[in-house]
Amino acid sequence: MYGDGNISLQPTQWTKVAAWYEQLAENGNADAQRRLGVCYRNGRGVPWNPAKAVEWLQKSAEQGNVIAQLSLGRMYYGDRGLPRDDAKAFEWVRKSAENGYHWAQVDLGHMYIEGRGIPADVSKAYEWFQKAADKGAASAQTILGLMSLYGTGAPKDDANAMAWFRMAAKKGNADAQFYLDRILTGEKDLERPRTFDEIFQAAQNGNIPAQARLGEMYLMGMGVAVDGHEAFKWIKKAAENGLASAQSMLAGMYDSGIFIPRDQTKATEWRARAAQKKQSLPDVPPMNPQQPQFFNTN
Repeated sequence: MYGDGNISLQPTQWTKVAAWYEQLAENGNADAQRRLGVCYRNGRGVPWNPAKAVEWLQKSAEQGNVIAQLSLGRMYYGDRGLPRDDAKAFEWVRKSAENGYHWAQVDLGHMYIEGRGIPADVSKAYEWFQKAADKGAASAQTILGLMSLYGTGAPKDDANAMAWFRMAAKKGNADAQFYLDRILTGEKDLERPRTFDEIFQAAQNGNIPAQARLGEMYLMGMGVAVDGHEAFKWIKKAAENGLASAQSMLAGMYDSGIFIPRDQTKATEWRARAAQKKQSLPDVPPMNPQQPQFFNTN
């Protein structure tokens, strides 16, 4: 309740959130241990402390908490205040993925593509992205679209690529919307900015998906320190420019009261705009039934 800002309509009270998590964590509650680790990782309610974050996340991960296993693996990516350790990152991400957590399956797919902590293997990457996509992970569906489009890890299949992009775009995935728009309008350049500097430059130049991605990076502390003001600024800019995923994120920020005053009216308004945007996506040609399919149609 303190985290949701629901007590007497007060904003989120992170100091009290962390204090209650700590009581539960000390008594062995795996979920509280994970949440306390996240508080230390992000400096919310407690001083920012990567070592403490790892300590609590590992306690939770060793109890089998799949979210903690992934969070711990990500701590070793080298952008959370810890030295980069690809072997440990792979170990914990793999455990989470094998335990069925779809976001870990997405991360593991990326690790196989990049050869991070393990020899590169695009077929293995496709396999893990497939597992996540079958569970509805829009980011995995987008990547499978690209792999099908270019014949990476699977036979080249334009119709299959379009189907994957459309599935993810309907969920508000900014990358999928970008690729779908480029393909339908005949644009050949499908390159996306990847690093923080590239994304920052693209956002400043008016690239709407980059604006949303930049806001998310500031929100989550990915490659940059957490900055609620910058997160809100860029997510709002992308939302005002009509990007459904940014509109959904903005609704979530207003709904939770994280970094901005809680406002249920604005949350409802932006969520409605996102839903309307998703419903207006153009149709794509049906898939060729003679071509092999690589996704679960159920």
